[in-house]
Amino acid sequence: MLIITNWKALNINIDNDLTHEVKNGRLEDLFNVEDLGLDKEDLKQLKDGIVPQSVYRQILDALSSGFNDCASDPESYLYTSDFDVDQFTLGFKDSDKLIAEVDRILPGIKRGLVNSLSKVYIPGMDPAGIKEDTPDTYDLQKAARALDNSWHSYSEWGTYLENGCGYAYFSVFPDPGQMRDIHERPEDYLLVEIYVK
Repeated sequence: MLIITNWKALNINIDNDLTHEVKNGRLEDLFNVEDLGLDKEDLKQLKDGIVPQSVYRQILDALSSGFNDCASDPESYLYTSDFDVDQFTLGFKDSDKLIAEVDRILPGIKRGLVNSLSKVYIPGMDPAGIKEDTPDTYDLQKAARALDNSWHSYSEWGTYLENGCGYAYFSVFPDPGQMRDIHERPEDYLLVEIYVK
């Protein structure tokens, strides 16, 4: 699952006024050291412009907690035991990549629906010839749910952002206001590619 989120939804304190300085390699003032429990090695990494492993662990722990709260399948969970920093795209480090990935989501969902539908129904086909309860009908169901922004535990995409009341929840793709904010302030956002079990 590719998850779009931001620091606020994850409840990780980050100094938003300093995110623009990260492009110059300054990370040491960006994260609240006490909140994250960073040690001397973490601080050295921050000074060298490297995001410490403990920050990635905090991201995964926060996403896992949010996922567990919202999961449609109570037995599903995010696999967070092992991770690689390549699973993460941090907007303050690579805003162009983050925006490009987010911009591909909705067109990808629409293509997926058309592809799934064409496997189940061909124009002019007698509806009686449509097969029931097949892998193709399951894929069609998932594609329709994605286009309806109806998130479930096994969605291909997830958006974990706060609602109007400030409470973080999962949807499939960002709403227009969230998309606008992602484009205006990509440094506040991150993407995480993570496996659902």
